[in-house]
Amino acid sequence: TNTPTPPPTVKVPTNPPTSNPTNVPTPPSPTHSPTSNPTNQPTPVPPPTTSSPIGSAFPAVESDKVRVNQVGYLRFASKIGVIVDSSTGPLQWQVQDSVGSVILAGESTPFGLDDASGDEVHQVDFSSLTDLGTYKLVVNGIGASLEFAIAPSLYADLPHEAMNYFYFHRMGPDAILAEHLVDERYARDALHPADGAVPPYPGWCEGCDDFDLLGSWADAGDFGVYTVNHAISAWTLLNLHELFPEAFVDGTLNIPESGNSVPDVLDEVNYGSRFVRGMLPSDGGLASHKAHNHAWSAFTITIEAENAQNAMGTRSAMGSSTPATYAVARVNAQLARMYSAAPG
Repeated sequence: TNTPTPPPTVKVPTNPPTSNPTNVPTPPSPTHSPTSNPTNQPTPVPPPTTSSPIGSAFPAVESDKVRVNQVGYLRFASKIGVIVDSSTGPLQWQVQDSVGSVILAGESTPFGLDDASGDEVHQVDFSSLTDLGTYKLVVNGIGASLEFAIAPSLYADLPHEAMNYFYFHRMGPDAILAEHLVDERYARDALHPADGAVPPYPGWCEGCDDFDLLGSWADAGDFGVYTVNHAISAWTLLNLHELFPEAFVDGTLNIPESGNSVPDVLDEVNYGSRFVRGMLPSDGGLASHKAHNHAWSAFTITIEAENAQNAMGTRSAMGSSTPATYAVARVNAQLARMYSAAPG
């Protein structure tokens, strides 16, 4: 049923004229202009227009009660906004473009209590908007969101930003510098600069030397370092480099070691893995499984208070395990192999 209709057959005369006619007939003018594009090519989509707005625009005064994804929305993905409001009836909303024209309008859906935030909220679904551009979500009587984008791609810098996570989570003697961060506001002093001498937990490895764990990535908000967990991250990044050596070469991550002729990804893994080499106890036993504070750090804590755990003797290397010992071996072996093949 979807087979295209074949073109009409034109009958060729059996005895064509041997000479041209003296008066060339004027071809008839078509009543409809022919399509300039071939029929098997997509028809171009005209650019969006905002010359005919939908109704009068609500005042677009910025309000933190109207919330959107500030990274933006992919063109054909779901697009949900949130209004912080305790009313049980729907609210009138608009999506306005960069010049204040109303592109889309509708009513919110009361959601009720959001357990995660503790707020009473409404949801706004503007997924039908697919025109590329920058917009604001504006709610009648409440105000406008921050500006957001609808774009075909939003995550061009995601690989670099993901790798910057590791630099930000470095613990050791060095401060985290604004010049090496994606967002300079997160520059900070060094975390656990005294980790070069971490004692074993009382009752384990008695008589052992302190553990040199200086240089690591904080595993989580507890500022602990976990040998097996770390090995997974290190293995992932080292395998990335082995399979795709052109990724994160020297100078691409803007870390302090950039410019030393060694791929930046190796420099980052090397810094975060320094503690792994120190997890082997001086008595020749199996590696410590983890090192952390004796009590979980407060959810909100200053760097000074966190670093004080070392001086108080409440940060220790914990008992040993076979998996941790394997992790020490494999991380160091893979790093050695990568560095032996790296330039510089």
